[in-house]
Amino acid sequence: MFRLRDFNIFDRSNEYNYVRTPDGNLSYMRLTFPLIVQEILRNLMNTVSVYILGRFSDNSVASVGVATQVVTAVTMFYWIIGSGVTVVINQNLGAGNRDVGRKAAAIGIVLSSLLAIVLGGTAAVFAVPILKLLQLEDALLPEAVTYLRIAAGLSIFEALMTTMMAVSRAYGNTLYPVIVSLMMNVLNAIGSYLVIIRPFETPLYSVSGVAVVRVASEAVSCLVMVFLLCRLRIGIRFRGKGIYSLKITKDILRIGVPSGIQAFSYTFSQLVSTSILAVLGAAAISAKIYVENIVVYSYLLGMALGQGNGLLTARLVGQKNTDLASRMTYRNLIITISLNILFAGSIALLRFPLLRMFTQDSVIIGLAAVVMIIDIVVEIGRGMNHVMESALSAAGDARFTMFNSIICSWGIAIPFAWLFGIKLGMGLTGCWISFAMDEAIRGMMNVLRWRSGKWKTKALV
Repeated sequence: MFRLRDFNIFDRSNEYNYVRTPDGNLSYMRLTFPLIVQEILRNLMNTVSVYILGRFSDNSVASVGVATQVVTAVTMFYWIIGSGVTVVINQNLGAGNRDVGRKAAAIGIVLSSLLAIVLGGTAAVFAVPILKLLQLEDALLPEAVTYLRIAAGLSIFEALMTTMMAVSRAYGNTLYPVIVSLMMNVLNAIGSYLVIIRPFETPLYSVSGVAVVRVASEAVSCLVMVFLLCRLRIGIRFRGKGIYSLKITKDILRIGVPSGIQAFSYTFSQLVSTSILAVLGAAAISAKIYVENIVVYSYLLGMALGQGNGLLTARLVGQKNTDLASRMTYRNLIITISLNILFAGSIALLRFPLLRMFTQDSVIIGLAAVVMIIDIVVEIGRGMNHVMESALSAAGDARFTMFNSIICSWGIAIPFAWLFGIKLGMGLTGCWISFAMDEAIRGMMNVLRWRSGKWKTKALV
């Protein structure tokens, strides 16, 4: 089906590496490379916080780790708007409907701000019962509550930034989100260092200080993103006839709601798995947090390749060129799985020195080292899902990926995490085996859906 040279993602003459547009060719690597950098920077924000807190206390790592997962569950809802806006703009630009693209951008920004006020406020008010539902130890609860109330309650900056970055990427500019992500990470790293290591006295302390630093870095970066988005001269207007079109809003939500529910379901299932591990004590939770902050770098490149593939797929669907979209996605699927195996295997080989960067606790290191080997299998399935879920959603088939994710997360990952981890006494190792089963089965279902061709009937334009 493919020749060896077809896998050269840097070949500008390769039909799988670009999409023709009225403004010139939209290059796969020009889209993807900034996405790779952005994903690395976005995850570094949590990694740096965990690393610095690890110098302070393993219990603080567990507290912030659990609270961060709740914050992530909240912010996943902001992807409801961001993912919907990206697909609507891309498909309409592919079809030549530029005015619809501008309106979709304006609607997305307004919707994301309203969503942040509701969700962030709810998480802040109900922080205690939410964390108690996760069976967090009483000793860890105060710090977790403090972090959750600050980080989630003021997450409007992240919500706006998520949507504005989605708009920028949809218009082919993936560089601006990288600039903003870099700035946010630098501010967060410097602030966290000052709060925890304390080279000199500051009014901020421990976990609450780390949370304030996170929000402050997001606020400054959000303002910079506003400035950069204005420089794109897209022509976004928040007033005018038909600017808040019901059809555009429905199209955004048609893609965004399933994608958001899917992301939230997956994240919430991870929270439940953490609550299962809470029965085993703080060491198991800390080990899980450390492993997640290390292995994330094994699949960031594949995740970015999947996102870039989705952006091109949406354009091709808008142009009615579904044949090229299909072949391009299969090619990028093979590349992504290969890279995930390579990076996950490398991290597994270096697992002990990597873990010692975060903690010197031999119990935690022993627990984490085993699952980092199993994670190689997890990343094969994860690579399938990053590419295929992005492609299916970009084609308008987001409802399938939503149902597939929910069924696998709650029908496989959670029940088998409890069975293997608690009932059979396998602990963290059992949970990671269940994660591998979830990713693999979900990935195969997504590939079969793409192969069926039913996504070709789901376009918005």
